[in-house]
Amino acid sequence: MRIAHYLNQFFGGIGAEEHAGKGLEVRDGAVGPGRLLESLLGNDARIVLTLVCGDNYAVEHQDEVTASVVEKVRHANVDLFVAGPCFDAGRYGMAAGALCRAVQAELSISVVTAMSEENPGVDLNRDALYIIDSGTSIANMRNVLDKMARLSRKLVTKEPIGLPHEEGYLRRGWLRDQLVEKKAATRLVDMLVAKMNGEPFESEMPPRFRADSDACRRQKLIESQSDVDHRRWTGP
Repeated sequence: MRIAHYLNQFFGGIGAEEHAGKGLEVRDGAVGPGRLLESLLGNDARIVLTLVCGDNYAVEHQDEVTASVVEKVRHANVDLFVAGPCFDAGRYGMAAGALCRAVQAELSISVVTAMSEENPGVDLNRDALYIIDSGTSIANMRNVLDKMARLSRKLVTKEPIGLPHEEGYLRRGWLRDQLVEKKAATRLVDMLVAKMNGEPFESEMPPRFRADSDACRRQKLIESQSDVDHRRWTGP
């Protein structure tokens, strides 16, 4: 399995915020967290290309960076494109999401990224991408990379993808038809009773996520239960 990996300036080893204006760099092999990701993916996996860019440069020159990354990934002949994990770094998440969408759309390559749910890159891209829930702590790096590796291998080998809570990715706002034992009316009453008693429950309807226009994407940083008889709708 050949992989291309995108990192920001911090995880790419260039430096912190003072280097956020750094332009796109291309490096051979795995860099930083990519080394651990490569090992978690297995002996047949190799990160052949690492792309590193400053957060400010990536969002301020999004079209330029996206076009360049897509072209470099195309020539690298990879099976998988990974971005991040980004945790709660907003500019990083926005850039990673935009790059994953472009690579997926233009090259039909499997893509995976990871962010905390509060990252602005999530609402912009959750409908189109598998985004592993990274939380906000870098201390969880190994656990996050392990989830990214497991999901990546399934995507590349075209294995069935489980539900969000099974695979560790954030809900995408999709509906999935699933056979269950209880009828819809019974499930609805169970949820209502749980809510009245202050007990935890999970709705079968996904939350409504806002669809942003291209203009909103660039400005983001600046600013009924189913009654099908024995079926329920569950998210990815």
